[in-house]
Amino acid sequence: MKMRTSTKNNKIYLQLLEEARKEKLKINKDTLLKTKKLYKEVIKDLQKRIKSTNNYNNKFVKAQIRILEQELREMDIILEREVTMAITDTSLLMSSVNADFYSMLDKEYNLHLSTDMLSSMYSTNNRVIQKIVGGGLYKDKRSLSERVWKYSEKNISDIQDILVKGIIERKPLEQLCRELSVYCGGGNTKIPAITRSYGRMNSNALRLVRTSLNHVFIETMKDECEYNPFVEGYKWELSPEHDARMGGRKDECDDYANHDEGMGVGIFRKDTLPGNPHCNCLCLISPYIVESFESIGSTLRKWVDGEPNKSIDIWVEHMYNK
Repeated sequence: MKMRTSTKNNKIYLQLLEEARKEKLKINKDTLLKTKKLYKEVIKDLQKRIKSTNNYNNKFVKAQIRILEQELREMDIILEREVTMAITDTSLLMSSVNADFYSMLDKEYNLHLSTDMLSSMYSTNNRVIQKIVGGGLYKDKRSLSERVWKYSEKNISDIQDILVKGIIERKPLEQLCRELSVYCGGGNTKIPAITRSYGRMNSNALRLVRTSLNHVFIETMKDECEYNPFVEGYKWELSPEHDARMGGRKDECDDYANHDEGMGVGIFRKDTLPGNPHCNCLCLISPYIVESFESIGSTLRKWVDGEPNKSIDIWVEHMYNK
């Protein structure tokens, strides 16, 4: 990640950002594992009931769908809670990058920034979290809860279809259980018809986790830099995994990373920055700061000493109200 100047501020900020990115990936990985486990537990319970029955018929299938509906609704509540916690933790990571940067400035130049100001920087950005969880960021305005429930409705329909076909085609119960394992994201991959017809049971939820965490990370940065007078724009950063994940193909992120409107390659003004990365994307943005560490410290020093600076006043007020 590079900015136009090679001053102290760039090295420090980007180091903090890289550390936060790595922590974000850990949260992402942990949440994905928890999500997969939740779905596997539901399928394992269904498989146990199938293996133990002596009457695999329409009545049995209807009973299983009723049980499954209840289990998935209970799982939805847990999943929504886990994803919301991950979203909150990821947003806090990004807030900490900004807060750490200005804490360093405070110590370097003995600015004596108020405890309230620094505390507000480290605090949870409820404004952004609500946009993600409540659905305000997205065109369809669907909340996290609505998305999770919608996925379960599809899962129930898919599983009912698999079970009914089992009756019609007189499939052995062991084969049905194998097909359910494949649908859940594991098992024997030599049953491609299942994934071709239904996809993976957990694919939507996994995509939701990856996308939500990346979006909240970026949205928190944008929100907290929007009125920051020292941030002049953003640089689109391809993720380290981008080329490998794309397999030689290109997408809009490559276009954004090569964009040039006169400020440098990949750099956008605040008002020209594209919308959030596409689903499953891990690419990020970084603040474009021209002023040196020393210059920012000097400007803040004057403001702390009482010199009027409306831009800093607006920025600080915005941070207090997040």
